Amino acid sequence: MRVYTLGRFRVEIAGAPLRSGSKPQRKPLELLKVLVALGGESVAAEQIAESLWPDAEADHAYSALTTTLSRLRKRIGHGSLRLQDGRPTLESAPTPPGGTCLLGMKRGITRRA
Repeated sequence: MRVYTLGRFRVEIAGAPLRSGSKPQRKPLELLKVLVALGGESVAAEQIAESLWPDAEADHAYSALTTTLSRLRKRIGHGSLRLQDGRPTLESAPTPPGGTCLLGMKRGITRRA
C-alpha cells in the first residue's frame, strides 16, 4: 500500500489506485487520512474518535471506530493495517527503486530508494 498526501490524497494498492466500489464510503478513507496525520503508528482510539466523531458519546464513537476500522481493512488489505493493544498502525512496505512513498510523518516525509 502506498499513501500519497502531498498534492491530491491518493492510495495505491499493489500499484493500482484504490477503487471506490459501487457504494463509496467516505469514513474509511477519512480514517486513513487521520491515521496518516497522527503519525500512522500506534494511534490512540480516543484521538481517532475525537477527530472523526467529535460530538458522539464515547460508546457510540468507539462502536463507529470499530466498524470503520473493519471497513478500512477490507479496502486496503488486512496486512496494511494492524492493531496492537487496540491501537491501529499502518504497515509500511519497502519502496521500490526510484519510487517515492509517504506513509506517515514518523517515517519521514518521503523515502527514495
